[in-house]
Parts: sequence; C-alpha cells; structure tokens
Amino acid sequence: MTDQQGLYLMVNAERSIHIVSNSNKYTSELECLLRSENYNVVSHQSAFINFNKQKKIIIVDCINDFSKLFQVCSKGRSNLLVVSLIGSDASSRNRAYELGSYDCLTYPFIYREVVNRVSLISNALGYQCFQEMESPSSLLVSRAMIHLMNNIGSIHTLNSLACELSTNRNTLAKAFKEVTGRGVFSWLREQRMDKAKFLLHYSNLSIQQISIEVGYEETSNFSSLFKKTFGASPSTHRKLMVNTSLSSTSL
Repeated sequence: MTDQQGLYLMVNAERSIHIVSNSNKYTSELECLLRSENYNVVSHQSAFINFNKQKKIIIVDCINDFSKLFQVCSKGRSNLLVVSLIGSDASSRNRAYELGSYDCLTYPFIYREVVNRVSLISNALGYQCFQEMESPSSLLVSRAMIHLMNNIGSIHTLNSLACELSTNRNTLAKAFKEVTGRGVFSWLREQRMDKAKFLLHYSNLSIQQISIEVGYEETSNFSSLFKKTFGASPSTHRKLMVNTSLSSTSL
C-alpha cells in the first residue's frame, strides 16, 4: 500500500454518516440498515449543525418537505456531501438536485441499492479529499455507477453513457473492467434484477410494469433473465414469496 492509499483509507476509516430528520420510520429504517453495515450513524433533528472543516456525508430527510435540505445546502458548505432521502416520484428527485443535493436515496429502500450507493458516495468523499492522488479510472467508474443507478429504467448504450460522462466508450469500458473486474452491463443487470426482485415482493406492479421499470421493454427478455438469475420466473418467484409471507404470518 502506498502512502497516498493509506491517506485515502484513513479518510473513510471512521465510516461516519450524519442524518438530519425528525426521527420517523423512514430514517429509523435507514439507520438500522447503515449500522448493519458497520457505519457510525449520527442523528440530528436540526439542520443548523456546526461541522468542522473535515469532509462529511450528510443524509437529509426530504420525504415530507425540503425545508431541511434547503437549510443545509443554503450554507454552501463545500466540506459536505449532501444526500437527499426522497420518495419514488421523479419530481422529488429533480427538486433535490435543484437545491444542491449530491445524490438521492429512494424510499422504500432496496438493501443492496442503499449499500452500493452509500459505498459509492463514501468513495466520492475520499475522491474530493485526495482527488489528485486517486486513479482517474476509479473516479470515472464511481460517476458511471451513480448515473446508472439514478437512471436504472432507462435504455443505455456504452456510447450514450460515455457521452453523459464526457469520455469515450473505450476509456469507460477499460476503466470499469479495471476497477470492478466486469463489464458495465454485467454490473447493471445485477442492479436491475435486485430491484425487480424487490418490486415483485413489495409492490403491486404487474410483471410487465416491473420489466419496464427496470429497463426491459420486452417482458419475455426480462422474464428469461430473471429466471436465469434467481432460478424461477418472476410470476413463480412472486407466488413463492407470498406463500412464504403467509406461512410466517400464520406461525
């Protein structure tokens, strides 16, 4: 390990995340999830917090209103990476970014999505502190992952993604392989399948609607890939989960 890598690890060693909210079920669930991943969670009810100049991640509850996000972002504190906790509607996401949010977490939560996004945001925190010391490939891949997660239902090509990130397809593909050991769309398929599994369990959306929600216009293609991933078709998987829930309830 180089001295520069050691410095980067020191930045993230504390694994602290600050949450600004009125202590509701959304943030309580998020706190439990983050603590299960060994993050040190610090809760605040007020948005007027006196932080030192050290870089920090702060999650702001915006599900009911954006007042706390406005208060945090209006200070213009460059040492904070501000993440908004929002509902699933597109207007909330747009509003959060307009007010200065770096990224968003959407409720209801998908466990792996939250873990992945917080990890990416944590990496971004390190990049902001020591960007000149870090691999340009790692920074590019982090930005690519965040963009893909924000637009998981959209149709992507390597060219269109590279254009969004102001790079070229060869550089992007090489960086993704170098950092993750896999291709861009292999990684994206895994995220889509996880979201589809969650929606099958926790939503009333039809299988066709879920297929479109996670980026597959052809339901047959989605169903084939889901079965290949989880060993059962989406309809069979949903029935199994319903039966499992009923069995658990009757115990």
